[in-house]
Amino acid sequence: MDRPPRSLNEHIITRPLLLRAFAWLGLIQGLVAVAAFYFQYWTNGYWGQWLDLPSQGLLYQSATAMTLAAIVITQMGNLFAQRSARTSVFRSKPFSNRLIWVAVAVALAIVSIVIYVPFFQQAFNTASFPAGNWLFLLALSPILLIADELRKAVFHLRHRYVLRR
Repeated sequence: MDRPPRSLNEHIITRPLLLRAFAWLGLIQGLVAVAAFYFQYWTNGYWGQWLDLPSQGLLYQSATAMTLAAIVITQMGNLFAQRSARTSVFRSKPFSNRLIWVAVAVALAIVSIVIYVPFFQQAFNTASFPAGNWLFLLALSPILLIADELRKAVFHLRHRYVLRR
């Protein structure tokens, strides 16, 4: 709210936005999703194996469910990071928009239904994974938030350096 509105001639989708979304946050989220996929295999007897993993069956289905859950979980961290493109999430009020928390609860409910309800497991070709795996996923949840906070910090440091010159 400290900045004036953007010009009507200014584009909404810009090169920096696309770079941040695809080359920075998208790359990190992709790595997290792959980590969740391998975590499921590695904790079920395939420790350290990168190739020649089963591509069908319950273990494969639960690994894809872990991947889906990792994407949903990291997007929750991203939700809070993207509330402002330049201001740190730590300077915002986390409960100023209560609908965000409703969205988080709904997203968790939907992904849980897809992973644990048999009808939806068949429809989406998923299988359940142990409840303890959610601890691994929750540990991954702030990764996009932390990555974007680092980007914001670098932006502010660079901005201060330019102003001092």
